[in-house]
Amino acid sequence: SLAWRQIPARTANALRQNLATHPGAMNVRYTEGDPEALSLAMQFARVAEDAGWRVSFASLHLANTLATGLLVSDPHNSDDGRRLSSALRSSGVPFASEEIPVTMRRTMGEAEHPGAPTLMIGSRPSPVR
Repeated sequence: SLAWRQIPARTANALRQNLATHPGAMNVRYTEGDPEALSLAMQFARVAEDAGWRVSFASLHLANTLATGLLVSDPHNSDDGRRLSSALRSSGVPFASEEIPVTMRRTMGEAEHPGAPTLMIGSRPSPVR
């Protein structure tokens, strides 16, 4: 399917409720130059803000690599990172957990919340044939 990814209303409501139990801060990033990833990142940022979270929003350029799907990066092993991962898991949102190497990234947009986890919205994975 070529349709853009969207957060289903039921999932968005569950995620909003799960995040609202302990509001914190997060950095929402999306693949630079990818309007579909931007659209999905805006949806996640809106849900988080509606749940009382402070959100920094920007594009991310990863040198020599391509990020696909959703990724939570929390190199500081923060409370907000654990809460974000738990809320995503409880809401049925699939994601990977790994660090984004600082040497491989360049952010364009808002300054990030220091020490906060990053929710990276990568490009849409290619369909398997």
